[in-house]
Parts: sequence; C-alpha cells; structure tokens
Amino acid sequence: MPWCSFVLKPGCHPAPDGNSDPLRAMVWRRRMEVSQEYKAIVRLDRQSADWVKVLLGNHWVRTVADLNLPALRLPELRLLHFPVRSREQFAAKCVVGWMAYLDKDPLAERRQFGFQWRDNFKLLIEGHPFDDQLLGQASFLYSASPRPIDWDTDVVKETPQLNYERRYSTGLSMDTLQLVSRSWRQAIIGNPDRVVAKLLNEGKQKEALVYLEDAIAQEESAVLWNDWAMLHHRGGDLKRAESGFRRALMLDETDRMASVNLGLLLFSQGRLKEGWPFLKPYKDTLNEKEAALLHSFSERMRKQLGLQPKQETQLSGASSAMNKTSTSAPECVLPSALPASTQGKGKNLGVVLQVVDPPVILNEDHFRPVTDMQRAMELFKASIRFVEVEIHSYCNRNCSFCGNSFLDRRSNKTLMNPATYSKIIDDLSKIDYEGVVWYSRYNEPCADRPLFIERLREARAKLPHAHLQTFTNGDYITAEYIEALRDAGLNRLSIMAYLGKDEKPTQENFLNAMMTRLEKLGVAWKFETPSCARIEIPGIDVTYNYTDFLRFGTNRGGALATGSIIKRLSPCTVPITDVYIDYNGSMVPCCDIRSDYSLHKDFVVYKLTPENSIFEGYANSKLVAWRRTLSRFGKKQFPCDTCSRRTYTGTPPVASMFNIIESKIGPA
Repeated sequence: MPWCSFVLKPGCHPAPDGNSDPLRAMVWRRRMEVSQEYKAIVRLDRQSADWVKVLLGNHWVRTVADLNLPALRLPELRLLHFPVRSREQFAAKCVVGWMAYLDKDPLAERRQFGFQWRDNFKLLIEGHPFDDQLLGQASFLYSASPRPIDWDTDVVKETPQLNYERRYSTGLSMDTLQLVSRSWRQAIIGNPDRVVAKLLNEGKQKEALVYLEDAIAQEESAVLWNDWAMLHHRGGDLKRAESGFRRALMLDETDRMASVNLGLLLFSQGRLKEGWPFLKPYKDTLNEKEAALLHSFSERMRKQLGLQPKQETQLSGASSAMNKTSTSAPECVLPSALPASTQGKGKNLGVVLQVVDPPVILNEDHFRPVTDMQRAMELFKASIRFVEVEIHSYCNRNCSFCGNSFLDRRSNKTLMNPATYSKIIDDLSKIDYEGVVWYSRYNEPCADRPLFIERLREARAKLPHAHLQTFTNGDYITAEYIEALRDAGLNRLSIMAYLGKDEKPTQENFLNAMMTRLEKLGVAWKFETPSCARIEIPGIDVTYNYTDFLRFGTNRGGALATGSIIKRLSPCTVPITDVYIDYNGSMVPCCDIRSDYSLHKDFVVYKLTPENSIFEGYANSKLVAWRRTLSRFGKKQFPCDTCSRRTYTGTPPVASMFNIIESKIGPA
C-alpha cells in the first residue's frame, strides 16, 4: 500500500503538552511523494503466518525460505504515514535506528545504508539542537534524497480522517533516554526466543529455563510465560506447564500461542470440556502440527469412549478443525461465483491461480488443444501475464549459475528475425496486451544498444499498456543509457550484481561490487534493503540488487548442479501464465528450458515465424501436454524433477484445488 506522509511544518505544529495526539495534531502532508514508498500487507485468509517473514521497515514480506511472494500494488488506497512526530521520538529513532544498522553491518556508513539515520545521528552527537527547521526538514525528506523545500508549495493542509479511540497511551513518544536505555538493554540481553533457541540447540535446557526465569523477574509477559511453560512441558512437568500457560493468559487473554498450547495440553489429558474453549477461537488458524496433535488427541479419546462419528460432540469441532488449516501461502482458491466475463467456450474449472496479478481462472481449454484462433486469443489474453523475448543470442559473461557457463553465447551474435519479432508484437497488440514483456532470457539485451532501443520503440508504439522490463548485468549501463532506455519505452530496469569467477558469493563482495558501480553511475541512489538499491532516475523504475544464485537459484532445468535442488512433487502453473521465446523463435514451456541445449531441444513446444501466431503456440497440443502433466501433485520427469521454481505446498486447501483440476481434466 502506498504511503502518504504527514510532516511537521516549521512553526505550524503544536508543542507536545501531554494531552495532544500527534496523529490528530499533524495536519500538513507532502503534496506529492518524491519517491513513492510502500508498506506490505499480507492477506492470510485466517491462515497461520509462520511461513512469512517481515523485512526491514515492513516494506517487504518474503517466505521463511527467502522466496518472493506474489504482490499486488493498491494505488487507490493510502497508508497515512507519520514517521517524524516529535523531537523526543525522532531523536530516539535516530539513535536506535542507526545502532541497528551498525549492528547488522559495521560498514553500513560506507555502503550508504540508512543514510538519514546516519546523518541525523551525527547531528545529535555533535550537539545540534533539533529545532523546528531541522525537524521539519527531517520529516519532509524522510526516505527521500536531499533537496530544497518550498513550504508554501511542497505541502498541503489536510486533516487526517481518523476514527479511533486511544485507551492505553496518549500517542506521545516515550522519553528519549528511557527508550534508548530500554533498547540498549534489550540488545545486550538479546531476543528471548533466539537466546532460548540457541541454548536448546546446545542441549542446555536448564540454562534456558534459568534465563527465562530471570527475564520474567525483570518484566513478565505472556510470551515469556508461554516459553517457560513450553520448557516445562518439554521436560514432562505438565502441572507447571499448565500454570505457565494460564499465567500467560492472565497477562494477555488474546495470546494465541498460550491459548492453543493450553487447549492442546488439556486435550492430551482427556480434559475436553476444559480444553475446547481455549482451542475453539483459533480452530480455523491451526497450523499443520497443531491440527495433527488435535486430531490425534481427538481420535484417541473417541476410541477410549467408544464413540461412533455421529455421536461426536466436543470431538466433532476438534476433528473438523484439522481440515480447515493450512500453512501455505494463499496460492489458489475456489470461488463461490465466477465473473461472467471469464466465461469462454470451455468450462471454467472453478479454480483461481493467485500467484499472478491479476489472478487467472482456469478453464478446460487450458488442458486441451484449441484450434479456433479467436478462442486461442481469448484464452491467451485471460491467462498470460508474462512474455519473455530474446532479441539476440549474445551474452558477454559466462556465469557459473547459468547454462552459458558451458554453452557458447560469446563467439557469435544471432539476431531474432526482425519479422518474427514484429509478428509477436503485432499479435500482442491485437489483444491490447497489458502484461509484462521481458527482454532477457540467456542474452545480455543491453549489449546491442541500437537494436534494443529500436525493439523497445516498436513495442511501446504498439503496446501502450504493456510493462516493458529487463534484467541486465550492468556492464554496458550508464546514466545516459538508462535515460535512453526510458525514452524508448522501458518501464523497469533490474541491474544484477554479478561477481568475478574467483570471488566468493559473500554479502561483502556483492556489496563492494554494487558500491563500485553505483559510484561510477554518478546519480542519486539509496539502499532499500541490504541487497537492493534504488537508482533515482525520473520516469523509470531502476533497481540494483544481488542474489546468490548458486544457493537460491534453480538448476536451470537439470542443466546445472547449483541452486536449490529438490525432488519435485508440486504442480507447476508456469506453462499457463508465462510464455518464453528464444532468439531463434523457439517457444519453450519455462524460463529454465532453452532450445540451444541438447538435452532441452525436444522440449520446444512451437516454432514462431513471421507466418504463424503466438496464440497458436500457446494453444497447441505440445504445450497442453505440459500443462496436463504438471497440474497435479506427484513425481515429475526431467527436466522438472528437481526444479524448485514456483512450488505449491500439499496442505489440504491447496491440494484440493489441484485435485479438482485433475478430476476435471482426467489423466495426463
């Protein structure tokens, strides 16, 4: 959700007096966000959140396996943002924020991490007063590059429409010294969960218990008591475990973990009437482990009591709760009603893929060849979100995580037939394509500047609503080249930091490579995360980031022994939502498959020429066969058998969706 920042205009904000609420007292906001920032909102649909992690500043959310989540921007909504509210709050924020950056990386100052915290921290320790002017400037330039401020034109007065009641505080900041002192103490003591986990991993259960008891003596909380109770449960002392869970709920009756743990403990002892009230409020959010325990206890009690299924009382709710849980991301759903606009010649299967934006409603025609051209165009328009085109074959690098490490892409440069490229773009224009056109594959698109500019101009002229994007290794990039790409129609440029052959893929080496290139570019930039910097050139989205593909990439369709290699059982929906086209016109079902690799050559599903159509390729029998094979759980064949790209978990809601597909389309 995009934020809308409210600021402290010099001379116009009331001094905190103990009664005023900053959120109601601050009535000036930026007229325009110079660099629009977003905060992340995760829609869980009553699922457990233990599969996600929130990153720095709540700007990004990823899975615990460090994979990206499908995301949708909500430009029509506003998040009211009050980053700087008072002298005390901002001073404490500068100290705590900058210390956190230094704790993560002692070289953060050199790498421009948290430059605002750094600069304001320096002012603080040098004794500069945080007067109205400095505070106003800090609030206006929060998360933006320095520039002159015209307070008459750059801000506008707006009274935030807030509907809330404060019950526990006035909204004023804690005293600076008090807040910093608490933060310092916490940093020294450490996060209790991490300390306890570390001690337990070392086999030091007694030490972990002593640590928790000391922490509780300092300042008790529901979380600490829950952890204390779990340790006693682990040691077999169920009475103390029960008392610990009950104490946690006395401190916070809404604490989910303590309530669920107490309910499960009571169920394990056959105390159903006592336990069910603690489990019932959370029966729809139990994770797999919790649901399995609940099911196990319920089954045990059913057998002990000699109950038949129809005789269940308390047990019925407990058992059915198991079937409503999932720890997976909300990847697909079964809609209660489908929009009429999605109806085509084939029947809708009632399954919506939410891993793409906008979601795709599956249709029978995805799983059978379509010869009617009009229907093929309709299916393509309703389904395809991503078209990747390789305009030539050349790449100047041979990175170890890429097939170019053993396939020669440097000796020659073969261009895609210009007429074939024009036919692809013309076809997309017939359906007013609004998705992404990506210029990458296994070449370096920026290596031929005149060609790339010409291809972008053609696409932009014919596809006014498409998003034109590309990766680049950055070797040919200058600030002037970026501006030329922007003027030709490119919407987004993702520059990747790659290392030399003898350099180890460490964070320090990646960041040093990034810093060298960023300084050479000579334009404004800032780090958004420790691995991603945003380059501030108006009119184009430019990022510079690194990924350790040797660890977190894929094995490129079995071509390499790198990346994340698994025994794949998950379905795959890439052949439904994406199209990949090599420089020679070959359509392949996945970005990891390439027509110039001998073991992949039989996986080409269609050959595009100036005479045929991308829609025919999408609807033809070969690509349909891939969809039918991959749209179900089970062992996969080469080259998909060890692929880790876009996997789905087998938890009940997700599995049931793919079971629906399988039941409708029949055997592969």
